[in-house]
Amino acid sequence: MLDNVGLITDNHHYIKEFTIEQNVDLFSPFYSCFDRKLLNEKLKQYNINPLKKIFNLSKGECVQFQFAFAIEYKPSLYLFDEATAGMDIVYRKDFFKELGTLMIDGKVTVMLTTHLQEELENDVDYICILENGNMVSFSENVI
Repeated sequence: MLDNVGLITDNHHYIKEFTIEQNVDLFSPFYSCFDRKLLNEKLKQYNINPLKKIFNLSKGECVQFQFAFAIEYKPSLYLFDEATAGMDIVYRKDFFKELGTLMIDGKVTVMLTTHLQEELENDVDYICILENGNMVSFSENVI
């Protein structure tokens, strides 16, 4: 099972020609504790129609769908690869608030890659700086 890791990227890994619902039908069996009811509630909260095809989602909606999908199987590690790049400012604020809620008990780890320096103002514990694929700095966040 794939329960331990939630991967959210700006280049989604779902079938573009399928609807959200069809993708959920296809991929949810790989997760032992997937909660479809909670996913539908989260999609409703994000105002995303589950009958919409993946290729018709905006970049931000696609990230929201991936995040909603991952939340429902409760992974202990979330990997966000440039996921916030397609988000509008309003949702980005809500996104970080929701991440904080997920991490509040200390049982969830989040790794986030970003080119947006303002994201370092959020509650992050460590910052790693990469140049050309090489780590040039790793430190506690002092912002």
